[in-house]
Order: sequence, then structure tokens, then C-alpha cells
Amino acid sequence: EGEGEGFEGEGEGVGFEGEGEGSEGEGVGSEGEGEGFEGEGEGFEGEGEGFEGEGEGSEGEGEGSEGEGEGAGPVCGDGRCDPGDCVADCPPGDTCAEALPVEPVGEQQRVGTTLNARHDFAPEPGESPDVFYTFELDRPTFLELVLESTTPWFSAPFIFGGSCAAPVLVELRDEDGSAVRARLVTYSPLPAGRYYIVVTGLTDFDEGPFLLTLTFEEYDPCGDGVCDEAGGETAASCPADCDPCLQALPAGPGTLVINEILLDPSSHDVNADGVASSRQDEFIEIVNVAGQPVRLEWIMIETDIGGEELVVHIIDGGCLPARQGIVLFSGGAIGLPEIPGTTFLISDDPLGLNNTGDTVALLNRSSTVLDRVWGAVQSAPARSLTRIPDGTGPFGDHPWIGPGEPRGCSADLGCPPLFSPGTCANGEPFATCLP
Repeated sequence: EGEGEGFEGEGEGVGFEGEGEGSEGEGVGSEGEGEGFEGEGEGFEGEGEGFEGEGEGSEGEGEGSEGEGEGAGPVCGDGRCDPGDCVADCPPGDTCAEALPVEPVGEQQRVGTTLNARHDFAPEPGESPDVFYTFELDRPTFLELVLESTTPWFSAPFIFGGSCAAPVLVELRDEDGSAVRARLVTYSPLPAGRYYIVVTGLTDFDEGPFLLTLTFEEYDPCGDGVCDEAGGETAASCPADCDPCLQALPAGPGTLVINEILLDPSSHDVNADGVASSRQDEFIEIVNVAGQPVRLEWIMIETDIGGEELVVHIIDGGCLPARQGIVLFSGGAIGLPEIPGTTFLISDDPLGLNNTGDTVALLNRSSTVLDRVWGAVQSAPARSLTRIPDGTGPFGDHPWIGPGEPRGCSADLGCPPLFSPGTCANGEPFATCLP
């Protein structure tokens, strides 16, 4: 017998209660310098003999039965999941920190059980055991979750974001409503981030095996009606969202206006095709002042030719985005560099603008006049007529361009070229000057 107290027999020690035989008293008691297991606790009585204290104790300074330790730890195989317990008693993913990883691609299935698991998840309805899974998204993704109880028990799934310490529940739509089968889908794509799935029960007593099926579908923002330029959407990659004509207005009064007219280009090669032509270098500039895209459906440009207003060009197809413009040259080719927000065109027929004055009109498919300039007359060759300010003001001589005092026209030097096809009168893009 050791210095510590052994297990006392005759029912006073810790035996297993029942009708079977107990363990005889030649077992080994626990010897030590600390307190052992005292025999005054209630034993499981039986017809057999209890543990007697006559055997030799085990010396040592270790933890456990010797008395210096804190007593017995978790028992592996007892069907209870205690802190620090073995895998046989604690199912995988038993805690949030030990959540089982799931690859968020396509369809994923997991077979599991909540039997023997601990209760960790506070927002659940009861205090039934729960098992955790986790996944991380690097882009917005839709999720469908199907949880089936493989033996009848009332299961319940939850999804939360954030962290184990500060969970944020995700609102889901239940497409099934069964207590033993839940089919949940996200109302909108889950943003990028870390998420956790909790499988638990509806009541304190619900636990058991389950089949979890997860279906991930990457969210394609193309088609949601919003052009996500920051996300890389363009008119070419996603015309459904980024085509400027989707929300275009019909062409009506107050949408498209004539902004600049050059009746007499004199000897200047305005269209930069390498040939200076007093006819081909004439141009008419049209801009969008509606604040929204405008559909270009059978837009007609008329000029006074021989005392009669005739259609010289028709624009049909597409749209003109807000604060952008079109420059229509009378002929030749376009050699000008690209200008943001400007489209250069060559007229179907020569514009035939009269140097001494002309009338220019802009009409829609219904022949409704969108804009008309009566009797436009240049004050000097190579000096266009333009709205001041651009898009909204009355017509006047094109303002001087550049610093310093204006150079007037002279008999020997003529007039400096004063025109700005495809830009504001100050040479800046239309986006800087149009309403």
C-alpha cells in the first residue's frame, strides 16, 4: 500500500454499477505524495467486489492519479468531445478555429456528422452540437447550399462572414423549407472575403450525420446594367452594360446642335489629307448637349444649294454619347489625329457651303428640326462661325487662339486660321466645355 489513498472496495470505491462482477481487490492502487482518489464518493455498486486498496501504489511526481495534478483529463473513446480530446470523440471541424476548408469552385460535397461535437455557435436556435467549414472568395460569387440529414434529425445550416470572434450572418433564401433538407441560395453574390458554414440542429437534441452540397458560381457582372469600368468592363468586353447607346435618348430638339461651321477654308488643308481645297475642307460640327447619349437614327444634314435646302448627308446607326461631337467634312480624307470624344466623317455629297452666306439645318427621321443656322456668314476667310460658349451660346466669329494680342487681317498677310474642328473653341476636348 502506498502513501496515497487507494481505491476502497466494498462499494465505497469507484466501481462500475451493474449486475456483473466487479474487479477483484488485487489491483494496483494509486500511491503518491498528493491526494489520490478517495473512496468516499459514490461508487457503482454491484454484486462484484470493488477495488481494494491493498495493492502497491505507483510512485511519481506526474499529473493524474498521484494527487499533485488536477485530476483526470479527457477520456478518449467515451463518446464525449472534451477540450483536448482525441479525434475519435471530436469530429473534424468541431470548432470554428478548426473549420474544414472547402474549395469555392463548382460543386463540392462533404459528408460529416455533428455527433459528439461541441456546441460553439451562439446564434443557432438551441444548444445542439455544430460542425464548421470555411472558404475564401477572391471575387463576387453566388452560392447554393443543400444540407440533407442522412438519418432523420432536424438540421440547420448557417453562413457567416467576418471572423470566428466577430461573425456576421449572411442572409439566405430557403428554397426548400424542409426540416431534414435545406436548400439555401444567396440573394446576391457574396463579396470577396472569408466565410464560414455552420451545420447544427434546430433543437438541443438534434444531431447526426449529414450530406452538405455546395455549388459555387462566379458572378459575371456583365449584364447587370452597370458598366463597371473599375472592374475592367468596356464597351467591347461587355456591350450589354457599357454600350453608351443602351440608355440613349431619341434625337429631338435640345439634344443635338450645330456648334461650328467653316464656309470658306481659303487655302488651308483643314482635314489634313495633304490637299488644301476650298470645297473639301469645309466642315460642319455637331455636338450632343443633352447630358445623355442620343440615338443617331436617320439624322439629316441640309444645306442651301442653289437656293434650295438639300440633304447632303444622313447619319444612321449608333449613338452620340453625352458631351461628344461629330465633324462632317465636305470631301477628301481624314488626316487629323484622333481626338477623344470626336468622330470625323466625310459627307455623302459635298456640303456646297456658300462663302457669302448659307443656311445649315439638322433634322431627325420625322423631319423635326433639331437645330438650324440661318444665313451664316464668315467675317473673314478661314475664320469659322462657332457658338460662344460652345454648345449653348449664340454664333459668332471664332475666338482668337493662343496668348497675346489678336492679329487682325491684313491685305498682305491675310487672316490667321481660326477654326477648331473636333474640339472646343479653345482647343480642349468637348468634355471640358459642353454641358
